[in-house]
Amino acid sequence: MKFTIPIFLFDYKDIGVDIVALKSKIASFYGEFQPDYYLLHKRKIDFLFQNNLLKSKDYTIDIASLDLPNGITKTLDSFVSNRKRLISEYRIKIKEKDINILRIPSPPPPFFLSK
Repeated sequence: MKFTIPIFLFDYKDIGVDIVALKSKIASFYGEFQPDYYLLHKRKIDFLFQNNLLKSKDYTIDIASLDLPNGITKTLDSFVSNRKRLISEYRIKIKEKDINILRIPSPPPPFFLSK
């Protein structure tokens, strides 16, 4: 027996969502948009693989540890993150009835940066 699961596409207007109010509500949960370093790193690995500088597409590779020609390094350095994500991390301290919520900034992991 074959089952199909339909996927319905809809616009926020179709279900009566006030997009301004929604953005305002979401913004209060996140500190800020931050560059998407994962996709940037992935693009760099894909570039190295396509140019036969890597034997496999291993996205965990530390690009800075690779011995790359200077021209390639400059090319990789010219890549920029063209997408941002809402990323947020919090530290919550609870002392009796006092709750303190502190947002922790998310710096890029060092292995996502090239030389």
